[in-house]
Amino acid sequence: MTEKIFYLDSEKYIDNAVIIDIKGKEDYLGILTDKTIFYPEGGGQPSDKGIIKGKNWILEVLKVEEINNNIWHYGILKGEFPKKNEEISLEIDINLRREYSQEHSAQHLFSAILEKDYDYKTTGFQILDEHTKIEIPLSSEINFNYIKKSEEKVNKIIMMGIPIFDYWIGNKRIIEILNYDKNPCGGLHVKNTKDIGLFKVLKIYRKNSQYWRIEFIAGERILKRLEKREMEYEELKRKLGDSEIVPALDKIMVKMKDLEKENKRLKEEILNYKVKEILNNSTENSLGKIVLEKIDVEMNTLKNINNKILEEANFSFIFNNLNQFILSRNKNFPENLWNCILGFIREKDFKGVINDYFVQGKIDEIDNLSEFLKNLLISFI
Repeated sequence: MTEKIFYLDSEKYIDNAVIIDIKGKEDYLGILTDKTIFYPEGGGQPSDKGIIKGKNWILEVLKVEEINNNIWHYGILKGEFPKKNEEISLEIDINLRREYSQEHSAQHLFSAILEKDYDYKTTGFQILDEHTKIEIPLSSEINFNYIKKSEEKVNKIIMMGIPIFDYWIGNKRIIEILNYDKNPCGGLHVKNTKDIGLFKVLKIYRKNSQYWRIEFIAGERILKRLEKREMEYEELKRKLGDSEIVPALDKIMVKMKDLEKENKRLKEEILNYKVKEILNNSTENSLGKIVLEKIDVEMNTLKNINNKILEEANFSFIFNNLNQFILSRNKNFPENLWNCILGFIREKDFKGVINDYFVQGKIDEIDNLSEFLKNLLISFI
């Protein structure tokens, strides 16, 4: 069993230990120690990261996991291979530990206010790379004003500097924010609400018909996000060539709409030219104009072309290089010939839609179908 130093002193960031067991290889090694300051992943809080140092080697710890009261440290090894019973030093990433602790404490406070003030219970919680999320079981619409008021209250309590205690009752660890929240929790927390720093709700949205999800950040993550957004803001200004982003974007949107209209007009013009070319190359006999043509375009364009072809042709078969095709006729095309064609298609491995005037789908033997139609229709007197 690994002794959990992180529960005895959550602000101990460097310590010594002894290796109990080792598993894996250099590219991803697992080390079990007799004690640890590394918090293992669990309860919505990610594990600590950091390094383990031995004689002539360093393990970059990327994940920590508890299995049957034993805590394993997994990561990438640099240097010689470790040995059992070797004395080592443990060092956790202090900034990451603080970040997770701020997020977790903020979640306790936020969830407590949501439940006490508005009866919004939290049933799911997870700290992610860039934000933290909670889930609220609620089939009806959520009140956004309640969330805003809760955010304001969280920030007021943060500024008040309320103590946050952790203690054990039997085998249960309790986290208590004095006068506001008291709940069993195995995660790590700051010791005072002031240590949370600041709290901000980012997103409120429906996960599904039974749950709402709220995303937020706290403490140092807010500064990181602000720095990132400021860099993006400056880059946007540089690319736009304008210090006023919103007016510049409005101008671009107007230009884009004009370009979309022009693009649509040009596509329609090209389509008309294509249809004209197809009709000029079509066969005309006693059945009327017959179109059999391969066109390497996607299905939606095939549909548009087919609709225009049928304005002049009695029969059309157009297909692309993916073996997708549209086969259609107008009311002047003989029904007995149409039924003969449908009979041929139904005997093949056809996937799609068939009705009295239209066939759309995909067939593996597209060349056989094309040859059948040529023999049946092109030579018709």
